[in-house]
Amino acid sequence: MFKYSFTVDNTLIIQTWDKAVEIVFDKRPSEIQGLAYHKVFQRICTGESETDAVLEVIRRGIPKIIEKYQTHCFCGNVEADISICPVRDTARCVKGAHVQMAVYPNCSAAMELQRSERMISIGKAAATLAHGVRNPLNAIKGAIFYLGNKYADDEGIVQFTRMAEEEIARLDAFIARFLEAPLPGDEEGHARSDINALLRKLETLIAYQARVSNIDWSSGYDEVPALLIDSFQLEQAILNVLNNAIEAMPAGGHLTLKTRCERAEDEAFVVIEISDTGPGMAVKGRNGYVSAQTRQGRGFGLYLAQEVLQHHNGRLEIDCESGPGTTVRLMLPISEGGTEDAA
Repeated sequence: MFKYSFTVDNTLIIQTWDKAVEIVFDKRPSEIQGLAYHKVFQRICTGESETDAVLEVIRRGIPKIIEKYQTHCFCGNVEADISICPVRDTARCVKGAHVQMAVYPNCSAAMELQRSERMISIGKAAATLAHGVRNPLNAIKGAIFYLGNKYADDEGIVQFTRMAEEEIARLDAFIARFLEAPLPGDEEGHARSDINALLRKLETLIAYQARVSNIDWSSGYDEVPALLIDSFQLEQAILNVLNNAIEAMPAGGHLTLKTRCERAEDEAFVVIEISDTGPGMAVKGRNGYVSAQTRQGRGFGLYLAQEVLQHHNGRLEIDCESGPGTTVRLMLPISEGGTEDAA
């Protein structure tokens, strides 16, 4: 269920409402203020005489609960449990009513509202995280610079520190862009990129972490077209999946990375497939939003990975039903950045 509420005075004029009202009924505040509630919402009537239930509560001063009331919003008819309570002044006289609607989850507006609320929460957390990352990032940058100078004769360390410096610079630029942009998700950072080269780079980044966990890996990269992508966002999405896979194998295991082109539902995709030999995980709604709790944490990693894929008009699929292990497929449409002839 999702809920929205409003209050009226004793003439049924709307006095207050919550933000959900504006979203569900697609109204601006100026379209709500000063109107009788039944000009915005469906009038709430009960009994054979079709008495206005809100007016009845105001007149009698007795709360009323109506279960599974047939009402509607702009997306169609829905059922709702309605609670109507009298609002009293300091002298205990009834001056209006508070109405709360708890709508059953068969409404597209309700699902969009719940998704919006979750994205707002994630956005707030992400902004806080972005601010918090800045200082330690500068400290890491200094440490990497020191190591590069101290071990300038070690080719392996020089290569690693150079890569780390490049990634730190990109992360710092991303944080700056994120904090300055009022609406994330534009295509400013998109460029045509080699998916296989991107994965080979990520193999280098996770090599140490995998070795410490006694995990080996194999890769098989087919020839795939270059795609127009935000490479930083996609790298983070892939790293989220790789980190989940590594965390799923604390005692060791095998990680497999593959790319290929395939067609699904008459559309051509570049598929990035990541498989692990861990114990698997529970997932609800394979083609919907990732609602599973992953092996550790809250599952935000896969959720955010899916958001990145959707921003690229792609999708994320999870296969964990055939026994131990999990396979995650990140599917990017070729029509968005390549040529379908490559499929």
